[in-house]
Amino acid sequence: MTVWARDMHVVQSVIDCLAQRRSGVSLEAIYGSARGKPRVVFARHFGLYLLHAHLGGSISATAMVAGRDRRMVAYALGRIEDRRESDPAFDRLMDLCVAEVSRRVADAVRHLDLRLQPLPGECSAARPRPVPALAAHDNPLSPP
Repeated sequence: MTVWARDMHVVQSVIDCLAQRRSGVSLEAIYGSARGKPRVVFARHFGLYLLHAHLGGSISATAMVAGRDRRMVAYALGRIEDRRESDPAFDRLMDLCVAEVSRRVADAVRHLDLRLQPLPGECSAARPRPVPALAAHDNPLSPP
């Protein structure tokens, strides 16, 4: 797995966790192919917006990483932006969520980078040692 793919997996995991926690919708429903109820649709739009913000504003990159159509991503972003403009409390919540994603991704990637350092005496090209399972309190991806 390349560093970019690994980091995108971390980003997606953080966003999934946050979208599920904030919306109360299961990941199966968020990733399901059915349109779903308004709450499910909102959870999808919320996750896509966070991914888009983290990737720096590229609709094409967001669509590629999320496995969604560009038009669907653009529509979702527009819905969230419209709500942000009309609801100051929601706007503040989204700012906090975007900041939380950035912080949690940075923590998780830093944690992974530390865990993948070669053992003393190994060259830098050596395979990383197996990483033991993390306890819930040690895992930066687990909800607080």
